[in-house]
Amino acid sequence: MYGVVLWSNPDEGKAVIWCEDQGDLAFMKPGGLGPDPVLIEAGDLVELELSGTSDVRCVSSARLVERQAYPSLADKLIGKAIPPASKRGSAEIIKFNRKPKTTIARLPRHSGLVAS
Repeated sequence: MYGVVLWSNPDEGKAVIWCEDQGDLAFMKPGGLGPDPVLIEAGDLVELELSGTSDVRCVSSARLVERQAYPSLADKLIGKAIPPASKRGSAEIIKFNRKPKTTIARLPRHSGLVAS
């Protein structure tokens, strides 16, 4: 599976990766880059293998495919995020005007006779 690194801490060997399947984010812990570690940074495209429980997606191995393939992806995602309620402005209130009730004309009741 491929993914884009959204955040990384090279000193600790940690990263958060957005995967191509649009599922939950994957977390890389120290040692996730295999025997020949390459520093990965936000914006890098990586090929990865996942492991772990259904609660957390962990990267078992990752390989750098292209450095800085999506350098502004994390910032774009932050820009699309919904701000917390404390930072949102007041709600826009839209006035709802009810249409006046219309009178439905009543038809005469059926006499019970049916044409044959």
